[in-house]
Amino acid sequence: MDRAGPLVVVNSQLGQMEQARIALRDLLAIRPTFAAKAREGLSIWWQPEIVEQMLGDLRKAGLGAPEAPAAPLPSKLRNEPT
Repeated sequence: MDRAGPLVVVNSQLGQMEQARIALRDLLAIRPTFAAKAREGLSIWWQPEIVEQMLGDLRKAGLGAPEAPAAPLPSKLRNEPT
């Protein structure tokens, strides 16, 4: 993530949404495919919980990143015959 990425996240967390949107615009100008690859790229460096928090902050600023895939239910919670 270029330097604009952390600016989006930090400004979003601080509630400075205008600055977050500007940083997001700058990030997408540099990396137009960032939204589609954000989770994959962030997952290289960060733990899954941090990735989801960062993606949430990026979404608050206006990024259209895909939601996390749903985890399958444990077998004992599934409605399957035993």
